[in-house]
Amino acid sequence: MQIHSALVKSLDQKIALCNEDLRELEESRNTNDKSTAGDKHETGRAMAQIELENASRQLSNHLRLRGELKKINPEKPTQKVAPGSLVKTRSGLYFLAIGIGKVRIESSDVFAISIDSPIGKAMLGKAKGETFEFRGEELTILNIA
Repeated sequence: MQIHSALVKSLDQKIALCNEDLRELEESRNTNDKSTAGDKHETGRAMAQIELENASRQLSNHLRLRGELKKINPEKPTQKVAPGSLVKTRSGLYFLAIGIGKVRIESSDVFAISIDSPIGKAMLGKAKGETFEFRGEELTILNIA
C-alpha cells in the first residue's frame, strides 16, 4: 500500500536526520569540553546536554513509530477496520497505523491515525456500511482497503 511505504520512508528520513543531529551535537559538546572554564562554559555544556537529550528522545520516538508501522501488513485484506486498514468516510481517508497526521499521497490527503486515537477506537472493528460516532457526528464507513 502506497501510504504505508510513504510513512516508512518519511520515518527513515527523520531517523537519518536525528542521527545526523546527534552526531553534530556530540561533536559540538566535545568541542565545548575543550574550551576555557567558567560560567559561560558550564552554561554552554548544560545547553548542549539538553539539546542532546531532546534529539535522543525524538530519535527514540521515530524508531518506536517505525517499529509499530513495520508490524503492520497493509496488504492483508480485511472486511473490518483493523491496523493497516485504509478507511474511507465522507469526511476523509484514514490509515490506521501510527498517529502522524495528514499525509499527502498523490492528489489525496490521508490521515495517518493511531488505533488508540479517539477516531481510531470509534471505527475499529466496523465493516463497510457501518456507522460510528466521532465528535458528535455520525460517520459511515464507505470503503475499507
